[in-house]
Amino acid sequence: MRITKLKIQNIGVFEDQEIEFKEKTIPEKAEIHIFTGENGTGKSTILYVLASLFDINLISSRFHKTKKPYFEIDFGDNSRLFPFKQDGELLLSNSFIINCYRLNIIAFFAYAGYRNVGNHTISAIQELAENPLEGVLNFNREIPTQILLQWIANSKTKEALAAQKNNLPRAEKYRKSIERIEFAISEITGKSIKFIFEDEPIMQVLVQVNDVELSFNTLPDGLKSILSWVSDLLMRLDRTPWATDEDVFDRNFILFLDEIEVHLHPAWQRKILPVIQKLFKNAQIFISTHSPFVVGSVDGAWVYKLGLENGNAKVLEITESSVGDSLSLILEEVFDIKTQFAAPSIEKEFNEFYVLREELLHKNFANETLFLDNAKLLALHSIEIQNIVGREIRQLNRVLQKNYAL
Repeated sequence: MRITKLKIQNIGVFEDQEIEFKEKTIPEKAEIHIFTGENGTGKSTILYVLASLFDINLISSRFHKTKKPYFEIDFGDNSRLFPFKQDGELLLSNSFIINCYRLNIIAFFAYAGYRNVGNHTISAIQELAENPLEGVLNFNREIPTQILLQWIANSKTKEALAAQKNNLPRAEKYRKSIERIEFAISEITGKSIKFIFEDEPIMQVLVQVNDVELSFNTLPDGLKSILSWVSDLLMRLDRTPWATDEDVFDRNFILFLDEIEVHLHPAWQRKILPVIQKLFKNAQIFISTHSPFVVGSVDGAWVYKLGLENGNAKVLEITESSVGDSLSLILEEVFDIKTQFAAPSIEKEFNEFYVLREELLHKNFANETLFLDNAKLLALHSIEIQNIVGREIRQLNRVLQKNYAL
């Protein structure tokens, strides 16, 4: 089961937009849809509309006061969710999809990169009463750390008790539940990650990072961010009473991720999506991002470039991602950044340099001195810039038969 189409009217910066979501081109990996664009072009709005499947309040703040908001989410096979008016209230239509959700045939999850985790003392080994699917579509909901740590402690304890009773299949089941999380986070970070359950002097769960035991509070922000949603996702997948018997990594579910690169070093930004794409091969993933490292990290993802036309958000272009695309190409074609330097001041100086260079190439020597002065000032910034300017001047000398020098 997958989302095939979205129609949005009068929500946020969208006046009227329809998006068809193409199927994945790599069968053994997850289907990924990446939304890019400047701030205010509707990336998060798309995610929030999709995630409002069972809670219209997620997007009610983005409704227009004078225009009627509307959206449709198609799942194929004539299955559709859409809001409608009933006694003055905006509700969601009942459909086959809602029934599948209630029967635990399909699940939906939403996370943002701003979530966090922290310490929590465990008072006893006790069963969790909370519904594993409660709040799963609230992007900014803080992860209930006590639930995660209690679940880890419970799983570790149950594994030990099952092994003590020589019930090895049951012990293996509990061990795999924790190992899935450890494996996923280790793959993303490149570090050995293990959860340790201590019962003395107090019961607590620690994280062993490359053989060093740390409390959750002392973990780096990037690791906390990854832990906050990857652990929560795998815990919920494990705890959900599914209607069918499949491995967690083989489940069909839909995942919404809003700027998960927040707090992450570029090295981790490059690794997080490939790991998720490989682990959850039957998932459909929708993600918004400002990171060229995320966009260029996977093959076969569909990239939706958003922009504004007369104040209304539009999908300007849809392309398929490739790990063979360079960062400079992604910056230029996806993010409209056509400079190789991060500082706008350097870009401005280079623009002035090239304008003056063009004048010389057209035999206009009125600003020759200004060109050379600018070239010398520009070259002072770094050896790299000095080499670029030097190449341009050598080319000018060949074309104009001059003897310019820095």
